Amino acid sequence: MFTITVDEDITLHLLQEHHYHDLFALIDKNRAYLEPTMGRDLDTTSEITRESCLLAKKRFAEKGSIFALITYKGQSAGMISLQDRTGQSLGGAEIGYWLGEEFTGNGIITRATKTLTDYAFSHWDVQRVFLGIATDNQPSIAVAERLNFTLEGTLRQNDKTDDKWIDRHIYSVIKDEWQLPQNPPILRYQLDDKLDMRLIEKRHAQELFDVCDNNREHIKEFLPWLTDSYNLNDSHQFIEASLTQYGNNDGWQASIWHDNQLIGMIGYLFWDFHSQQTEIGYWLAKSVTGQGIMTRCARELTRYAFETLHLNRTVIRCADENTKSAGVAERLGYTLEGKIRHGGNLHGKFVDLRVYSLLAEEWHTQ
Repeated sequence: MFTITVDEDITLHLLQEHHYHDLFALIDKNRAYLEPTMGRDLDTTSEITRESCLLAKKRFAEKGSIFALITYKGQSAGMISLQDRTGQSLGGAEIGYWLGEEFTGNGIITRATKTLTDYAFSHWDVQRVFLGIATDNQPSIAVAERLNFTLEGTLRQNDKTDDKWIDRHIYSVIKDEWQLPQNPPILRYQLDDKLDMRLIEKRHAQELFDVCDNNREHIKEFLPWLTDSYNLNDSHQFIEASLTQYGNNDGWQASIWHDNQLIGMIGYLFWDFHSQQTEIGYWLAKSVTGQGIMTRCARELTRYAFETLHLNRTVIRCADENTKSAGVAERLGYTLEGKIRHGGNLHGKFVDLRVYSLLAEEWHTQ
């Protein structure tokens, strides 16, 4: 769902569990081609690939590291990663990649590597980006040279592929040497040229607090967590909890952006794969209400729940008097199941909660 656009042909899809089918099929098809450079990394099964996709989510949650499926003109073509190596021996951020044989020769890796270098220098506090390349891997060396990375040196017998020790060149670029783009790449789910959703990250804490602070009276009317004492540290704690949730594959929380300004939040409270259900929660800044923004965002989360996660039931709950939130559910075809009497405590006052639901069979017939 969340992607980084390289250009009209190339998209980087943040790895999710459902990508493992396409990823494993691509690896399996290209075993002979990839074996000289990947060696033991190819000793994988469909289930191991699935576990790797789940591990990629944990890496994003812990340090923001990106593992992405590369698509080229809509086809799964390879994989690329951007990992935070701060505090490790080489420091900075490291980019790694591989590509299916049929997709070579199109400049895909060069363009994707440039975009992730732009991303690292624009959004991360790093001074260098580097590539570790086997000394006999001429196509990857050509990528580094085309992007004007500098050869720093060679790590002798740095890695082992099957029974063969591999020497590895280290190519790098320093932030001051890199020309940053006017419009940096963004990891997001784009709804149109002005509206998108982005996984909430640590670097969003100040913007999240600002929109909460500026809309304190508006948001706290129906949401109990925004109290008079809510501060920047609370935003940090919410983001930490949200990233933990994402890393545990138990849902995610996304910030909503309009004209590149954070204006609200939407997310899944949980993912229950046994009962095949989830619940969606959301809020929006007062200045942008009444424009259909939340209905559009909630529609996409509903679609993702049914069409990608293959869940059976989605739920939206809201205070009985919160007619705007109820309107979102009703416009999307959710059914009012009933009301939970005194189901919520809103700043010391018990309130009834409306419970709306939509089933997969109802969604697929809309």
